[in-house]
Amino acid sequence: MSDFQNNYSVIGAGVMGLTTAWFLQQQGYQVTVYEQAQAFSGSSWAGGGIISPVPPWNYPLAVRQLIAQSLSDYPSLLADLQRASGIDSEFVQTGLLYCGPFDAASEQWRSKCADSVEPGSLSDWLPSAPDMPVWWFRHAAQLRNPKFGQALTRAVMARGVKVYPQATVKRLLVKTNRVKGLLLDSGQRIHTEQVVLAAGAWCDNILANSGLPLLGVKPIRGQMLLWKGKPGMLSHILSGYGKYLIPRKDGYILGGSTVEDVGFDLANTDAAHAEIIAGCRKMYPAIDDLPLVRQWSGLRPGIDREIPVIGPMPGLAGLWINAGHYRNGLGMAPASAQLLVDLITGSDSSFAHENYAMQPMSLARSIA
Repeated sequence: MSDFQNNYSVIGAGVMGLTTAWFLQQQGYQVTVYEQAQAFSGSSWAGGGIISPVPPWNYPLAVRQLIAQSLSDYPSLLADLQRASGIDSEFVQTGLLYCGPFDAASEQWRSKCADSVEPGSLSDWLPSAPDMPVWWFRHAAQLRNPKFGQALTRAVMARGVKVYPQATVKRLLVKTNRVKGLLLDSGQRIHTEQVVLAAGAWCDNILANSGLPLLGVKPIRGQMLLWKGKPGMLSHILSGYGKYLIPRKDGYILGGSTVEDVGFDLANTDAAHAEIIAGCRKMYPAIDDLPLVRQWSGLRPGIDREIPVIGPMPGLAGLWINAGHYRNGLGMAPASAQLLVDLITGSDSSFAHENYAMQPMSLARSIA
């Protein structure tokens, strides 16, 4: 194997790029990561860190399988990251109380998954909460994504992965149906023949600039709020009315989130502020008594299809894709990265990799 075949350039230092870098390095590859901003500063940082499809009946089996495998993999992965970085990612299997609405699709799903969900009333779990029907998802978990990002970034660098922030990849350099390098915004050309595209909402911009087929990925803004509570006042994740509340160990409570197709606009809005508070208040009226600390936003990598693209770019040697995870990037990250590395190395995988392959309809969207 030549040096260029053994060296991988990863575009994007979010959760997909860095977990892929981690697994590639474990296989003995030399890895360099290029990030347009700071490592783990985009939607990976901005999200809530829920490791569960919410609600699961809204997601295809291929997504649920990635999340289930990641949930199983996270404890050992996070233990490895903590040993390498000294940072606790605060993974907790808190469970999730889902407040509906419930319909025929959800009832059909529950009839098949009785071991994973238990019906009840929200007031049984939270005496101060309204008396409304809830389903208890006992396996749902969370991690504190900013700390996870710190641990992951420090750990990959400790293992020899080079991470370059403020290094925006403008386009890929392609010759004779093969990747030959990267062109940075600075004008610098990077010679590389193995590239992993994991740039989140910016993936299609890079492909378009390169004259390559598109994935159908676009930015979907999500806004979040943060309250300061007391440790233990809310023990479980609450979800319902299109919103959620996530309690952290130190008492902070995250509330989210919006779904806004506004391009690459990261502005916080009063309308989102009111929308999140209204939805969260229905589940947990005590939120009105807590001081509001902060509002922020992130750009999720939405995708035309419901399943992320994980695998090679057909017809172009050396380009691999790990993109389009939308609202479940943190939930799918370990399994997605492992699946991609299995494809790269030719190893057996428990996943039907064709479910995540780039589809012919995407290839037809080439702007070359």
